[in-house]
Amino acid sequence: PLRVEGRALASLIFVPMGRSPDAGMGAMGQADLALAEEALVLGNIPRACTLARRAEKILPPRPGPPTRRRSGQCRPKREPRRLLNMCLLPTMRRLLPRLLVTLLLAAPMAFQPAAAQPAGPPAGSFTPQQRQEIIAIIRDALRTDASLLRDAITALQEDEERQKTSIARGAIGDLSAALTRTPGDPVAGNPNGDVTIVEFYDVRCPYCRRMVPVIAELIRRDPKVRIVYKDFPILGPASTLAARALLAAHKQGGYNKMHAALMTGSPTIDQDTLRSTTTRIGLDWDRLQRDMDDPEIQVRLAANLSLGRKLDIQGTPAYVIGEKMLPGAVDIADLIGAVAAARRGN
Repeated sequence: PLRVEGRALASLIFVPMGRSPDAGMGAMGQADLALAEEALVLGNIPRACTLARRAEKILPPRPGPPTRRRSGQCRPKREPRRLLNMCLLPTMRRLLPRLLVTLLLAAPMAFQPAAAQPAGPPAGSFTPQQRQEIIAIIRDALRTDASLLRDAITALQEDEERQKTSIARGAIGDLSAALTRTPGDPVAGNPNGDVTIVEFYDVRCPYCRRMVPVIAELIRRDPKVRIVYKDFPILGPASTLAARALLAAHKQGGYNKMHAALMTGSPTIDQDTLRSTTTRIGLDWDRLQRDMDDPEIQVRLAANLSLGRKLDIQGTPAYVIGEKMLPGAVDIADLIGAVAAARRGN
């Protein structure tokens, strides 16, 4: 019964958030947006996000400030659907529909008269006047008292985080062997440590690079920590090239030396960079080139990407410690706390 509210809701949500529902769209964009609106008002938020994301590529942008992504993580500019299951809409655009659907579902009760009235619109639907009043009320409330939206979004975000944490713990438990005991994975710190930190990283990611001294300090402070590196090249062909070189260096026993050299060197990585780096750290360049083409390396990288997808890792760096996932560049205190919690769990 709420499908008729789709266009009005689209004007309320999609236009203020930076996309026009009517200007310059192709037939496919119109169809996707219409389906997104229908899913939105019916409460199917995942489908609405998927369709809105697809429509967003077609809809012309409106002038306004750029959308900011979450800081502390690198994410691919164009996430492959096979890799990440991620709604690219901003947080407000993802959470606001849930708030609006709740308001709209409750709104008919507020408009019902106390006494019985002559036959009117069916229960659960709105008259044109009611529809205009609802949208006016919502717009005015959001404009005059931002705390309403802030509190609602905070509550929804907290609920999402609780759900994601619960799901992540289950996934980490199911994938524990693949995370911590895959034969041939590069290891740093204490190979026999009692707590393992699994790091998903991209060599070219500035946040991953920022964590290099933090991880080194953790290893210095805690000699019982074991680090497992999962090369996770999500920032383009240069990242894949670097990951292949790292795993090829691993075949010569030089993974950690190559890791230190690349992570502290220029993020611009090409064949010349790899050749000079390999020579400088004392590895065999000709062998490294041959090993980079070893199908086993491609299989390992594909396995890492698949593992990240199963864990819903949306950027780098990401750390798995015990049953906990730490996304993004974190402080050493966060790492120490997570290690201590994992140690207590052991």
